[in-house]
Amino acid sequence: MIECGKIIIRTKVKEMTEAFPRERATKRKFLLDAVDSISKTLRASGARSEESATLAPEAVDALVRTGMFRLKLAEEMGGAEADPVTEMLVLEALAYHDLTSAWCTMVGATAIASLGTSGAERAEQGVQEWPHTDGGNLVLSGRACRAR
Repeated sequence: MIECGKIIIRTKVKEMTEAFPRERATKRKFLLDAVDSISKTLRASGARSEESATLAPEAVDALVRTGMFRLKLAEEMGGAEADPVTEMLVLEALAYHDLTSAWCTMVGATAIASLGTSGAERAEQGVQEWPHTDGGNLVLSGRACRAR
């Protein structure tokens, strides 16, 4: 459901209707502040995530609540559509608090961003049904050669 340039995402945590800022520096600060706001949760859940070999539920909730999985999603679909430098700064900040959360955010945000390539109607449906279990893979073709 898109309303006034915003997308409403229904989560187990709460409805998320706040749009990301559009201006690059403001968006970067917004995202980094969001990471800071969940830092204690991520630090506290890190060992649990590692021990259980899955991201702890409280970490998932925090990442969903702050929109981290929408880091790479197009603005038109309610995402941050962060520039590459901002993406790396956000992932670095997450990793500082919890490596597992950072890795899962990188993989999840990339998978969610791919919704934009599946057609607007299908993509909008996928985002509305968030959160969902998603997986992705990348198949590289070609041949590796030693650099000289």
